[in-house]
Amino acid sequence: MQRRINKSNDECWVYVNCRWVREHRYVMEQFLGRKLLSSELVHHINENRLDNRIENLKIVSRNEHMRLHQKCKPKKLTEKRKLTFQKASNGLTKYWENNWDTHIKKMNASWTPERRLKASERMKLHPNLPQLKAFKARAD
Repeated sequence: MQRRINKSNDECWVYVNCRWVREHRYVMEQFLGRKLLSSELVHHINENRLDNRIENLKIVSRNEHMRLHQKCKPKKLTEKRKLTFQKASNGLTKYWENNWDTHIKKMNASWTPERRLKASERMKLHPNLPQLKAFKARAD
């Protein structure tokens, strides 16, 4: 039996019955004594693709396989993402530091007595909502 290792993804292939098959699937099929279904994946428990011992192999579904690998490799924030996030949050902070008073003045100018009355009526209906308490404080 011929054996080859694909160096780009560290995967072993074996030549069986005039065709190349992945070694981990072949080992599992020989152990089970049947062909694997296309929905069955073979997971390497220690995540070493070259270690095709039966003790290191496990049959899983596609969803379970994805979950296993997501647990192993949590998504990391790259430096570029961190810098982008910091830049965005710094920009917003600076914007609000510079423009907060302007926004408050515009908002207070747009509050007509009718709107203030409606806000106070809502406050009577829902006295525990903190947002409405802020409206009531402005109306007073």
